[in-house]
Amino acid sequence: MELIKALYMYAAVVALLLCSSVNFIQSPSDVFGPVALVDPTPSAARDFGAVVTEAPVAIMRPGSAADVARLLAALSSAPGSPGRRPRARAAVSVAARGAGHSLHGQAQARGGIVVETRALPRAVEVSSRRDGGGAYADVGGGALWVEVLEECLRAGLAPRSWTDYLYLTVGGTLSNGGISGQAFKHGPQISNVLQLEVVTGTPPYACSSDPADFRFFFLSPFVWWKNVLIRRRKQGYGRSVTFVSFRLFLCSLSPSVAGTGEVVTCSPTQSPELFFAVLGGLGQFGIITRARIPLQVAPPKVRWVRAFYDSFETFTGDQELLVSMPELVDYVEGFMVLNEHSLRSSSVAFPAEVNFAPDFVSDDGGGKVYYCVEFAVHDFQRQDSASADHLVELVLRKLSYLRPHAYSVEVAYFDFLNRVRMEEESLRSRGLWDVPHPWLNVFVPSHGVAGFKDLLMGTVTQGEFEGPVLVYPLLTDRWDGNTSAVVPASPDGVMYVFSVLRSTDPARCGAACVEGILEEHRRVADEACRRLGAKQYLARQPSRAHWRDHFGGSGWDRFVARKARFDPMHILGPGQGIFLPRADSAAAS
Repeated sequence: MELIKALYMYAAVVALLLCSSVNFIQSPSDVFGPVALVDPTPSAARDFGAVVTEAPVAIMRPGSAADVARLLAALSSAPGSPGRRPRARAAVSVAARGAGHSLHGQAQARGGIVVETRALPRAVEVSSRRDGGGAYADVGGGALWVEVLEECLRAGLAPRSWTDYLYLTVGGTLSNGGISGQAFKHGPQISNVLQLEVVTGTPPYACSSDPADFRFFFLSPFVWWKNVLIRRRKQGYGRSVTFVSFRLFLCSLSPSVAGTGEVVTCSPTQSPELFFAVLGGLGQFGIITRARIPLQVAPPKVRWVRAFYDSFETFTGDQELLVSMPELVDYVEGFMVLNEHSLRSSSVAFPAEVNFAPDFVSDDGGGKVYYCVEFAVHDFQRQDSASADHLVELVLRKLSYLRPHAYSVEVAYFDFLNRVRMEEESLRSRGLWDVPHPWLNVFVPSHGVAGFKDLLMGTVTQGEFEGPVLVYPLLTDRWDGNTSAVVPASPDGVMYVFSVLRSTDPARCGAACVEGILEEHRRVADEACRRLGAKQYLARQPSRAHWRDHFGGSGWDRFVARKARFDPMHILGPGQGIFLPRADSAAAS
C-alpha cells in the first residue's frame, strides 16, 4: 500500500513539473526508452532529391508496429490536443522514412521525429497455389521491392506492378502511387494491394501490456531527474516530448490512463476508408507497417524491345496502340533522345547492340529530337523462345518506327526489372548519384501531351541536358478513384507520364543553378496544370492553395476529412507541407 502511495506521489510531482516553465530534455532520446529513439543522423535530414534539408530532433527505429503505435498515441495526447490551451510549437511531428528516395523533403520532419521503417521486420511470406491463382505475399512496410522480388521468385511468383527502381520501400511507394511500364495493364502499385496494416494518428487510449512499458516505469525516475538536474533545452520541444514520456510512464501505472495508438488491419472490405485513404495518401493518414500484395506466375525471361522515332506524334500514337494490346504486350514505356549523352546513357542497361546514329541537327540548323518506344513481352518458354519472338515480330509489324531501327534482346526477368540498378552503378562511378536531383514528374491528359512537350522543350538546352526524359501512357481506369492519389481528367481515358530526371554535377551546377532548375520546373508545372489540366506526381506543392488546386474541390474536401479522422493532431507527414501541426495552426490564429 505504501508503495502504491509513493508511486502516485511520484506521478503528482511529475505532473507539477509539467506545468512549470522549465524545459527538461536535451532530446527525445533521453526519455523514450520503450520506443528506442536515438539522436538524429545526417541522413535523416537528407533525401535523394538533395534539395531540401530539415533536421529532426530524434530518430525512431521501431522493432514492431506496436512501437510506432506507442509513439503516435503519446504524441496525439501531447499539449495542443483538442480541448487544451494551444501553445506555439507544442506539437511534435512524425515522418516515416523508408529508403530515403523522396525528392523534396517529404520524408523529413523539422524538429520532429523520423521513423525509419527499414528497422521494421522485413520478412516476406509467400502464400501460393501451384498455378499462381490467388497467390499473395505478406511483406513488411520497410521491405525493399527488390527483396520482395527475390523472395517471390523462389516460389516462381512475382507482383504484377512495379516501379522502375526496385530499391524503394513497399510502404513508400504505396503512400504515393508506384508506376512503371506494367501500370497500363495492371494499374499502379496502389491498385495491386489486398490488405494493409497501418498505424494511424488516432489513438484508442487503451494501455499496452508490453513489458517495455512497465520496464519504463522503473527507468523513468532516473531519466526525469537527469533532465531536471541538467536542465537542457532542445528547440522548444521539451515540454511536449516530456509530456509524451509522462503518458508512457502513466501507462505503467494504470491501463486506463494512456494508450498504445491504433494498429489497424484494413482492406477494401475491412476499414475500407482507412485502406483507400492511405494508398496514395502521401503519409498523411498512417504509417504502413505491412502489406499483402497479389502475385502472378513469374516468367523466366523477357523479350525486351526498343524502336526509334523522329516524330513525336508517331511515337505517342504507337505507344497508345501498344497499351491497347494488353493481350500481347506486358510493359510499355518510352523516352526522349535529346542528344548523344541521352542516347549513350539509355543504352547502359540495354544489353543489345544498337546501331542508331542520328543527326541531332535539323535542316534549319536547330536541334532535332528523337524518341524511343520501349516494350516487353513475357517469355514463359524455358527452353524455346519462339513464341515470344513471334509475338515481338507481330507487334513490330503494327508500329511505324524508323526502319530498321528496332532492337530486341532476351534477358532474365529479374535482370529486366532490376535494369535501373545498372544505370545507378554507372552514375555512382561518375560521382553523379549522390547529387541534387531536381526532378519533375507530371501526369498529362492525352489531349495536352504535345503541348506539354513543347512547354518542356522551351526550358531545355538540348545539347547540354543530362538525364532521361521518360514519356509513356497510362490508362486512368486502372486507378481506383477511392484512393487518395490524384490523376488528371482525360476524356479518352489516356494520360501520359512525363518524368524529367536530371542529375546535376555540383562542379558545374551549384546551389543557384539547382534552384534555377527547380524554379523552371515550378513554372512549367503551374502552366501545365492551369492550361492542360495536368497533375504533378511526387511533388511538394509550394502552398496550401496549390494543394487545394491539386486535389480539386471535392478531392480536397475528402482529403481534409480523412486527415481529421485519421490524424486529427496533424502529426504525420509534415514534409509534404499540406497541414500545419494543430498547435502551430492554433497559435498562428
